Amino acid sequence: MSIEDLRDALEKKLGARLRDIATLPDEVVSLRVDRWVEAFTGAFRELGKQGGFEVAPLRRGVGELGWELVWGKNLAPGYAQLGSTAPGQLFQLELVLEISENTLRPGTRPESSVEETCTDLARLLWARAAVKVLVFGAHAEKDPASSIQALEAGLTGVIEARDAESDYLLVALPNLEASRTVKGDDAVLWTKVFIRGKAKPPRTVKLAALLKT
Repeated sequence: MSIEDLRDALEKKLGARLRDIATLPDEVVSLRVDRWVEAFTGAFRELGKQGGFEVAPLRRGVGELGWELVWGKNLAPGYAQLGSTAPGQLFQLELVLEISENTLRPGTRPESSVEETCTDLARLLWARAAVKVLVFGAHAEKDPASSIQALEAGLTGVIEARDAESDYLLVALPNLEASRTVKGDDAVLWTKVFIRGKAKPPRTVKLAALLKT
């Protein structure tokens, strides 16, 4: 599956999950952070299993060296696998997902949002995986450091300069306004893909449209 096909599949899966928990755009945009995390991880979990990969939440028990969710092979080897599998084939990662949870929360300081997003991007840069996904929140206004325009520029510069080996999918909910969210009809899902370090133009889709898909 290409990175662009993955984006298309994510939008469909995410839309299906959102339709299970909300019917109106205002309900979607005001979902609690844990519901958004559940929606994204659930969508990627389904896509990974459909692709024939093992799926695991590696953050559990690994601390800060883990990730939110991964696809791969030989992720939980037993003694038999350890004795018969080449070391280079253990913990083969296909996709690594990070979700900057606090950045999705209205009222989070712009500086804190930028710091968390950068930290999660650093984990992705460190990972040896073909596909890397970062989900984060952003402000709709252009002024804060955590605006989608500022974050796009910063993240794009780092990825293009530091990682020409992997494909990236950036997924943002740029629907924050100070301590609240935008109106449901104005809320969007923003995505941007990178193919071997080369950025493609971003794409937006209304959350209202995802509810109708």
